[in-house]
This record gives sequence, C-alpha cells and structure tokens, in this order.
Amino acid sequence: IHLIMQDIRKPLKHSKSKRDILQAVESFERRDYDSGGKEEIRTLGVVAKSRSSPRYSRSDSIKLYPEYKKPQKFVTSERSKKSYWYIGVSVVVLALVYAYTYVFNTAMLTVVPRYKDLQVHDTVTLGGSQGAVPFVIATTTITQTKKLPKGEKTTVETKATGEIVIYNNYSTSPQRLIKNTRFESTDGKIFRIQESVVVPGKKGSLPGSIKTKVYADAVGDLYNVAPTDFTLPAFKGSDKYTLFYARAVSSFTGGTSGTRNVVATSDINAAKDELAIALNAKMKEQLKTIKKEGYIGLYDVVTVVIADNQTDVVMGKTDEYSATATGYLAFVEEESLAKKFAQTQSQYRGEHVRLDGADTLRFTLEKGASLVASSTFSVLAEGVSRVVWVVDGEKLRQSLVGKTKAELTGVISSTSEIDSATVVMRPFWVSAFPERTGSISVIEKLPVQKSAN
Repeated sequence: IHLIMQDIRKPLKHSKSKRDILQAVESFERRDYDSGGKEEIRTLGVVAKSRSSPRYSRSDSIKLYPEYKKPQKFVTSERSKKSYWYIGVSVVVLALVYAYTYVFNTAMLTVVPRYKDLQVHDTVTLGGSQGAVPFVIATTTITQTKKLPKGEKTTVETKATGEIVIYNNYSTSPQRLIKNTRFESTDGKIFRIQESVVVPGKKGSLPGSIKTKVYADAVGDLYNVAPTDFTLPAFKGSDKYTLFYARAVSSFTGGTSGTRNVVATSDINAAKDELAIALNAKMKEQLKTIKKEGYIGLYDVVTVVIADNQTDVVMGKTDEYSATATGYLAFVEEESLAKKFAQTQSQYRGEHVRLDGADTLRFTLEKGASLVASSTFSVLAEGVSRVVWVVDGEKLRQSLVGKTKAELTGVISSTSEIDSATVVMRPFWVSAFPERTGSISVIEKLPVQKSAN
C-alpha cells in the first residue's frame, strides 16, 4: 500500500483538478468511499456516477492505477492437443504404409508361353554333320556268372601266351615285322606274333618301342615260363640282331596238353542263352535310370554287347561261366531336336524352344545301324509331343521393373515367346511392378497336352 500511495501522490498529467486527486487520496486512506451526494467522481480519466447510497468498492479505486497482472503460462487447449495427436498418428500411419509398400511390394506374373502340340512321324538324322541332331553315347556294364558241372572228359591242348615289348635301337627309321615273326627266349623257346607290327625308330639315345602279344610256337605247359628276354632269329648275322630285341612284360600262361574233365558244350550253350536273356532285360532297366541334363534319352534305341569266357570254360581252365554285358544308350540334344520339330511350323522364327512330352515318343533305330561304331545314324520318331517356346524369366523381370500394370500388355506383345500373361500385385493398392527384380516372380502355366490334329 505504501508503494501505491507513493504512486498516487505523484502528479498525473491528465488530471483535471489537483483538488480531485487529493480528495481521492484522503478517501482511500479512510477506506471511506462515500461521496455524500450524486455528484460525479472523476478519477484518472475515469468518471464514476454516484448511486443513492454511493459507496465505491475497492475495485473501483484500483482503476486509478495501472493494474498488475501476473504473467501466465501458455496452456494448450484440449482441442489443440487432439489436433496434434491426430496429425502425429496420421504421419506414423503414412510412414508405415509407405514402408510396407516398399518392403512387401511383390508381383506374381503367370505367363502362358507359346506352344504347339504335334503329331510326330519324322526320320531324324543324328550326328555332327550340318542339319543333324547332336548326340552322345552313355555306357554301363553288368556281369553275371553261373557255375557249371564238369561232366565230360576231353583232350585239351593250348598254347601259352604273354605280352612283350619290342625295341628298335638300330636306326631312327621304323621297322615293320610281319605276321608270325619269331622271338626266341634265352632258353631257346620260340614265340610268335599273330599280327604284323611296326616298331618306331629310335629318338636320340632312346630306342623306339611297341608292346604286343605273342603265342608259344607249340602247345603244352613247358611254355608257361617266367619273364625273359628275346632275340629275333630273322636278324641273325646282321647288325640288327643285337640292336633289335624284346622283353616280356609278365609271365607266360595258358599252355596245356592232356585229358581233362571239362564242362559239356550243351551246358555252356544253355548258360550262355540264359545269361544273355537276363542281362538284356536287366541292362534296359538300368539304362532307363541314366539321365543327362539338356538331353533326351532314346531308351528304345539301345545296343547290348555281351562278352564271355566261353573259351576258358571249353578249355577246362574254369567251370564258372561268366558273361559281361555292355549297354550303349544314345542321348540327343533336346533343343536341337525341338528345333527340328518346330521348323515345320510357320510361326517359328528361330527362338529357343524345348520339347515337352518327349517320353511319349517312340524311337526306332534304322536297320543295320549300330551305336557301338557309328558316328552318324538315323532314327524314326513317332508319337505326340509339344514344342514350347522358352521364356527368359530374368530378362522378362528386368523389362518389368518399375512398369505400371497398364504397361504389361506392351511388354508381353513385344515378347514373341509369350502367348498371354496375368499379374497379381501385393499389397493390393499398388499399381506398379516393384523396383527390384527379386520381388517379381514368373510362373509358367500350360494347358493339359492334347493330341494334335
């Protein structure tokens, strides 16, 4: 109050009368605001009209001085708080939607490639020549044995055999040795070659050499000798006699002479027929299990060759008949065979194609042909098959990255290998393909194969 009184006693510029100010001060000090009449009381620019029992309240007098107001803190209204909350939630929801769209944006494209069902009846040439379909041969072997009784006696006379290496240390020129050329061992036994051979010339200080098989000049076990050195009697009396020579690779065996108990010929022939039938059937089943990536197996075109030890059984060396079957199976290159069939169609323009349903085709080897020694042969292909144009999935995905759903038609129409396509996008609200090829999947769908007309 003291401070207020100090302010009241200060002269005011806008007061009309000093007397009025003094009267107001005195009234304030007495706490008496009665005016005693209905005259107007003028304060600092404020006029208060008297009432029948005029009494000024404390608030009326305070108007004479500047009113002090305590600074107020800013208080957010409930409406503002709700607005901020809605805005924050909206931002978060939009961010989550964007993130979900980016991370989980996928497209599953189902394509129907171009295809053609064919009734095949064509002769196909296999080999490496121009226009022929390339092929490879796969082989496998099966061995079966059967023990036979030694039911008869026979006179057995066989010659010992073995391998030797012939050396030419005479000249750099090759030397031809004719059929039945003699080789004499250190103990005087004679062996002969049954086919002519050519011994290479020497190279520097290294003599030329060749390995060959020789047979004893007579039957009997006297020629079953240990490894030894040989000279060539034909060169005796010349420089070649000491510079052409031979050495045995191993011991000589098989020479026999005398009467033995052997397996009857009828038993050998029966075992031979029995094992041949069993081996052929087993071989065809085993060959069907062989697969080769990118190739089609011609499982109807199979050659089986059987080798046995009939000679040893007949000579009494053993009573166990053994037969080994070697199967030969041709595999043709799938795309080349598919192109061969596709070339009959006018819409084919050299695209990559494959052959579906090749396992329903039947192949027949031309008469007189063999898979063992032939490098080129023909087969007759018959049946129903389907040529399918191959779609490059990776190339297709790259062409669709970032494209809109409406642009899919243009991409498909420019891809000659595709007949039609549909797409499903995730999430459902997106209308464009993902920006990453890994998020685009391509699924091939073909109708059930039907017979061609």
